[in-house]
Formats: sequence, structure tokens, C-alpha cells
Amino acid sequence: MWRSLSVNALTSEQAFHTLTDLKDTAGALLSERACSFTEIDDAKLRERFVRAHATSEPPTRVTSVTALGSIKQTSDDADAVSVLFFATETGELHVLSPDAKQIGKTYRLPSPAAFVTATGRTNSEYKILCACRDGRVYLIENGFLLTETVFELETQVCGLCVVGNDVVVGCADHTAHAFAIAGTCWGFPKSKHCFISQLVTVVHTSRYTILTLSFYSTQITIPAKGLEKRFW
Repeated sequence: MWRSLSVNALTSEQAFHTLTDLKDTAGALLSERACSFTEIDDAKLRERFVRAHATSEPPTRVTSVTALGSIKQTSDDADAVSVLFFATETGELHVLSPDAKQIGKTYRLPSPAAFVTATGRTNSEYKILCACRDGRVYLIENGFLLTETVFELETQVCGLCVVGNDVVVGCADHTAHAFAIAGTCWGFPKSKHCFISQLVTVVHTSRYTILTLSFYSTQITIPAKGLEKRFW
């Protein structure tokens, strides 16, 4: 739109009404320049604003990072190349290129993500899970946001990790839940005295995959094999 304004292919009033409709009706996220423009009530001041700011360069939108993660590209080795991805305050998830010089792909989430994690490799099959502020966990699988695969929670998420084929989620109501990516769910026992502050780490050994949960009062380590049957 700003490129059209810079070559007089669009009038300031046409741009004003289009941006206002996008903002008020469609709920679109506008750049700072567009937001400033739509807040001007006087038509002459809008025209002056366009003459001062309409350039061929695309506008920018300032945001902040809410969560950060990485996923292996070709190998699971500790020193193998990883791809970085991050969520933003505007509800987007950006996956960087392998050289981390540009954004390779962007996903639009229904809500800003508070926690992100991933499993797999980008050159084959992979999954990125996003625990968002709307109390839901969304799944991105092999480059596609799967809107039909959504894990709904009763309270806000305070931790997230992947153990094998399960997604383990710590919640603000003193509970932890595990969802099979296929959709089934089982939960840990609820404790009135323990508040899960973080899902700390997943450690892989020759015999076990170990999940460590961090509580305000203590720390509990759980062998992932048979996790749904025993609470250690």
C-alpha cells in the first residue's frame, strides 16, 4: 500500500479507509506507520503524513520475542546444525534459515506463544509445539499449522516439553498433563502443595528417557517409560 502511495497509484483517503477497515473489521495487525496514519482525523493532515512518509521501502512493525527454540536440521548429533525458531508478541512463529541470516518461514498463531518446543529434523519429519496464552497447545507438523490438532487446557501453561511421542505440559492449577500427539491425554496426580514452575529438562540415557519437573518446594525426576502409570 505504501509503495502505491509513493507512486500516486492510491490516494491518501483510499489508503485511510482501507487500513481502517483492515484494523477495525478484519483485526489485522498494522505497522507502526499505518497505526499512526489511521489515528489522524483531519484529511489535510493525513495527506501531509503521506507526503512525508510514503516511500518505496516497506514499513516495519516492532515486536518482542516471547519464546525461543531450535530443531536439528539433518542429524541428532550434539554438534549437528540446528535451525532457530522464535515466537513473537504479535502471535507469529518465525523459523530462520539454516544460516540464520533471514526468516525461512512464518506461521500465524491464534495467540502469542509462551512456550515452544520441537522434535524431529527439518530435512525429514518434524513437529513444533506452541503453548499459547489462550490456554491451548498448537501443533506445526512438517511445515503446516494443524488447526484440527489442538490441546485445550483449563489454566495457563507454565512449562512444555516433548518426551518421545508425548507432549508434557505443566499448568498453573498445580497439575501436569501429557498428550499423545495422536490426541489422547493422561495426567499426573494433583498436589495442593506443589506448583509446577518449569519443565526443566529431558535426559536420554542408554536405558531410560528421564523427565525432570521443577516445583516450588522440590524437584521430582520421573522415568519416561511407564510414565502414565507411576509417579516417583
